[in-house]
Amino acid sequence: MMWLRLRPLFLWRLSLPIRGKFYTNKEWRKLLDAMDGNQSAKGRAEMLHELKEVVKDSRQFGIDIDDSNIASVPALWKGAPVLVLNNGMPEPDVVQAAVWELYEINFRLELIMLDRELLPEPVGVGEYGQRLRHEWMEREVVLNQCWPGLAFRPDTTCAGLSSCDKYPETITPRIPFLKALHQVVRSWPGAKPPELVKDFPTVEESDLTPIRNFEASLANYYVRTFLKVFHRPAMIPHYML
Repeated sequence: MMWLRLRPLFLWRLSLPIRGKFYTNKEWRKLLDAMDGNQSAKGRAEMLHELKEVVKDSRQFGIDIDDSNIASVPALWKGAPVLVLNNGMPEPDVVQAAVWELYEINFRLELIMLDRELLPEPVGVGEYGQRLRHEWMEREVVLNQCWPGLAFRPDTTCAGLSSCDKYPETITPRIPFLKALHQVVRSWPGAKPPELVKDFPTVEESDLTPIRNFEASLANYYVRTFLKVFHRPAMIPHYML
């Protein structure tokens, strides 16, 4: 419920990853736990203070949350109040959509983080250095082609790499985003499976098996690379059934 209460605030903050303090996954969790009271008195006070600072910063961007009583913020989903069932949980459809959103945001931001780790900002001087940095910053455009819309604002009506139409094996909606992801990983350093070095397979509507095989190879390469770099499993897109 805490995510639903503070969702506009957190989505705004995620849209500004280089503005002010950068929060780790553990710190985001602590911010939510502070509202639930799931911390020691000292830890909760510290994180509530941190949370109030974020609330204050967000006001100039139109987010209206009363920092004197954050716990009273209503839980909303798609602009409507969230109905809480007798078991204290929201309706299953809302829970499913919220969990999917969290998975999707994590996948997108982790991909950006991995790309920055493998291809850090170049160092150079003069016109040549400026050109290198400009080309590096242009990668954001390429990365944002791996999903529809903005990285921090997933949309269940156009799920990108999570798209499956009626059945998970329906791969057609994912093809444009697979092409974009392939373009991203091809420029990463290190050895790659032979199929990822080649061009993206030709799309034949009569037989999409090569695309499915390519997707599996691309996914395996991504999760292995992420694990090798960060020593933890990667978040991957989940189907929104």
